[in-house]
This record gives sequence, C-alpha cells and structure tokens, in this order.
Amino acid sequence: MSKKTFASLLTASALAPAVAYFVGNKFYNLCVNPESDKTEIFNAPHNFINREIFDINVGDKYEKTPKEDMYTTAFDGLRLHAKILYNNPDSNKWCILCHGYGGVSVVIHKAALKFKELGYNLLIPDLRGFGETKCSYIGWGWHDRLDVGSWVEALLKINSKIDIILYGISMGAATVMAASGEVMPDNVKVVVEDSGYSSLWDEFLYQYRLIYKAPYFPILNLASVTSKLRAKYSFKEVNIANQVAKSKIPTLFIHGDKDTFVPTKMVYDLYDISNAKKEKLIIEGARHVEALITNEKLYWDCVKSFIENSIQR
Repeated sequence: MSKKTFASLLTASALAPAVAYFVGNKFYNLCVNPESDKTEIFNAPHNFINREIFDINVGDKYEKTPKEDMYTTAFDGLRLHAKILYNNPDSNKWCILCHGYGGVSVVIHKAALKFKELGYNLLIPDLRGFGETKCSYIGWGWHDRLDVGSWVEALLKINSKIDIILYGISMGAATVMAASGEVMPDNVKVVVEDSGYSSLWDEFLYQYRLIYKAPYFPILNLASVTSKLRAKYSFKEVNIANQVAKSKIPTLFIHGDKDTFVPTKMVYDLYDISNAKKEKLIIEGARHVEALITNEKLYWDCVKSFIENSIQR
C-alpha cells in the first residue's frame, strides 16, 4: 500500500468506521506482526541508522565464537530460545543481552564480544517474534520482561550463586528496564539500557506523526485495541517508565543526543523517574544505537565503572 493510498484512507477513516478499523489493523501489522514488511519504518528519514559506521568484522567474529543453544518455557507456554557464550563455565559473572527491534544486529554482537572480553558468560535470547522464539507477535519488551525472568530462573538452576547483568539496546533496553520493575532475585545486580523508550504509546505516537503526518485518532487507538486482542497487550500498557519507577536495581541509562528514532527526551524522563541507584550517559553526536560506536572508550569506561560500583562483594 502506497503512502498516498494510506493517507487517503486516513481521511476516509474519519467518516467510515470500517475503513478506520482496516487502517488500524494495518498499523498493528506494520509494528507488531513479525512477518510484515517494515520498510515504512526503517526507510523513514528520521529513523536513519548509518550502518556503514558499524564494524562489519564484528558479525564475522561473533559468528565464529563458539555458542550453545538453550531453551526454556515462558509464563504462557511459549518455547523461548537463546544462545549461550561461555567465557568460563565456572565463572559467577553472567550477562543477559537483549537485542533491538528487527532482531539481533552487529550492535548487540559488538556488546556481547565486549562483555565476553570482560569475563562474562553470556545469554542472548531471541525476543518474541524473532529468531527461534516463534511467536505471532512482537513483544516490544512487555511480555519479554517476563521472559527475561524465565531466563534468570533458568540460569539460577545451573548456578544459584551467580551475579547477573541485564543489558539491552532499543527494544531490548525497554525489555530489561521493564524486567527490572518485576520481582527479581538478588542475583540480578545491574541494568544497563541503551536507547530505550519510556512508553510504547508515546513511541508509536511519535513515529506515526512523523511517518504519516496525519491525525493519530482513531487509527492508533484502534491499532492498540487490535494489539490487545491479538497480542494480549495494549500500547498504553507497555509503560516502561512505570516499571523503572518500581525498580530497585541499579540502572545505567545511555542515549545518543542525536537520536531521532527513540527521541533523546525519553532518557531524561526515565532517569528522572528512577528511584534506584542510577547514572546517565549521553553520547554527543550519536544517533539511535550509535552510542557504543561513536565514543566506544567513554561508553565502556562508564559501563565498567557503574557495574563495579554497584555490585557489592
């Protein structure tokens, strides 16, 4: 469907409820259905990510690093899949790394290799709708937050004495922040979030206005209702800031000051509402998920310092 056709439907939807429902369902599929074409999202100018700045050798190095498959069962019976990268099977240091929208990427691979270099064993889950975690919808961090809890439980069955870091980028950042607002065992020591959104409704509203340049009502509302029926969550339910407000886990908030995919303003909202031990790192010149690449030394110096200062041994 062309943007011109879609814009015409937006106008018609104000008069025709059936058309409004159709367009609402279309927006749901665009954002939440893992099988739909995401071109409209990723080709929008404000969502531009300069992939040329990412080190293409990282993916190759990651693929050549020995990995094991791990599976566990979610709260709703879904079969969850993750990759395990052992640095030292006897080590008590673990990091769960959550990827962003669109699946795993060179960014999460680069972070994984760095955490491995720092001595961590790694668990990298496929979030809902991606990889081998087969699901009819994308979780956007909401049901994924409970899946992170399932992975924590699975690791503790292997070794109950481990320390766990939760790390995520973009949608994965929202996932680990949302997870931190749930009851977690004391083994979960630190959350590091990079480029996460404060609210799914606000993120979708922001994207909708920029992509379609049209009134959001009633389309976004109908898409949210469709999501509640098909994915068991509405857009407004996915309130990451509310989860952060409940969290007692030390959290490092990272964002690029040029992010126009997840607007930089959101990190300030998240930081301000947090009641846990916290720090904020804003990387100058970095767009969405580019903070790690833009100033790698500052990024990892801050991450290492925050983790060391937060974990009491």
